[in-house]
Amino acid sequence: KFTGHPRSTYQDALSMMTFAAHFAAFLGMDAAKIESAALAGLLHNVGLAQIPLSAIGKKASEWTAEELAEYKMYPDRSVILIKSKKVPLPQEVSTGIVQHQENADATGFPHGLASDKIEPMGKVLRLAMRFLEMTSLDGEQLGMTPKAAIAAIRDESLSGKSVVDLVTVTQVFKKFGN
Repeated sequence: KFTGHPRSTYQDALSMMTFAAHFAAFLGMDAAKIESAALAGLLHNVGLAQIPLSAIGKKASEWTAEELAEYKMYPDRSVILIKSKKVPLPQEVSTGIVQHQENADATGFPHGLASDKIEPMGKVLRLAMRFLEMTSLDGEQLGMTPKAAIAAIRDESLSGKSVVDLVTVTQVFKKFGN
């Protein structure tokens, strides 16, 4: 926004990498898990390369049912694509990538998992994704400050209207301002 260029998939990947690593650290994860969170954040959207050409350039609300169904498969496709290139991928990285769009209330994708079925790495990535959504400058919409965003995510979770796991966001919220 400040440079006159729209947000890019590359910028989102770098932001997700940074946010996921910081949130993993706030949660007290060890160095290996923090590195896994960063790697999952960096690679989370590789599968977007396989969304239908017909969907590119359209808003999600304009997609056909088929285009939306294809889009919802991108987390699984990200892992498949990475592994097809013979890149070694630790299981927790794969899990974080696949689960980064899963919502605590089971309304997410690609598998519609409830919070108790989402692995800790998936919860970290989902929090990072929601944080990215709330802090990004997108078009004419200004993003929230980091402190305001994490407080809003916590408030959403407390009200039961959040996609993010309540325990995860509460733990991060407690450490965020310190």
